[in-house]
Amino acid sequence: MSTKTIRIFVTLLLVVSAALFAIGVAIERNSKHTEKHAALGVDYVLAADQHAGESAAHRAAEQKHPKSAAPTKSGHAPSEGKTGHRETGPESGHTGESAAQLTSEKKGERVFGIDIESPALVASAVAVSLLLAAALWLTGSILAPLALAGFALVAAIFDVREVFHQIDESRTNLTVIAAIVAALHLAVVTGALVLARRSGRTHSVSAAP
Repeated sequence: MSTKTIRIFVTLLLVVSAALFAIGVAIERNSKHTEKHAALGVDYVLAADQHAGESAAHRAAEQKHPKSAAPTKSGHAPSEGKTGHRETGPESGHTGESAAQLTSEKKGERVFGIDIESPALVASAVAVSLLLAAALWLTGSILAPLALAGFALVAAIFDVREVFHQIDESRTNLTVIAAIVAALHLAVVTGALVLARRSGRTHSVSAAP
């Protein structure tokens, strides 16, 4: 296989992997946004049911103990036990559950402590991929394919970690996308190393007396 063919192959792999990475991040952000709204809707329904149950309980208590009781010597009706609203118990439970869920979501968005869903990170990763692909065509230096191989290797490590994360979240479509991106990045590593080896041989031959 010629060097030009390998460059075309590596460039296509970089473009496809960058596009799939951006698509996967967008899908994950939208799915989490939808799940968050669904959870808030469930909490609202549960809170409404709780208030309805408390209102029914208060009405039943008022029927058993009418307020028209005979006044005491002090001229005040006898106290029937203060039946104030005590809504903090269940609601605080839902609040704690929602806070815990948000905390777990924030942790789940990070891979090795890096937020891979950050728009700045996504844009930077895509830009670096395209710049390294362009460097393969604009320069014959061995540094370009070596830098590309290092970048693709680091990206593949993140991709493999993301595969396991999506498996834990039971998201089949994102798991498949992350696995494909990881395979593409590993293929880029192989192609870049081949280009680096050939570039090194070319410079050795040209430097020979």
